[in-house]
Amino acid sequence: MTEPVLNESLAGEYMLHLMTIPVERTADLAALEAKALAAAQEACAGFIDDVRRPIASRYRRHGLTPPIVDPRVTYQVVDKNTVNILLRIPTPTRLERQVEQRVLRAMLDVPAGRDTLPPPG
Repeated sequence: MTEPVLNESLAGEYMLHLMTIPVERTADLAALEAKALAAAQEACAGFIDDVRRPIASRYRRHGLTPPIVDPRVTYQVVDKNTVNILLRIPTPTRLERQVEQRVLRAMLDVPAGRDTLPPPG
């Protein structure tokens, strides 16, 4: 096995959701990371404190060190032209897609209430 495994059932009503955001390797990765983290922190602000206790409790009950639940970014090199931004966010178990969409819309500058991206450049 080459990838870490998280048994999401340990998290109960909350989970750590992993988003993969492919970008060109020549992109400003520091700016994209900052934008991703800011968007994730805003999307998770209403429940992040509620996530910490149950996840920590469940992990400790199973003798495991609880993970840091704050949004985090890591990178994965896909090929010579593409890097994946891996954004891990805490979310209520049944709302992961809604939270993911809030983050993506903020990163892509989609105006509130719009279903389409703004025109390029």
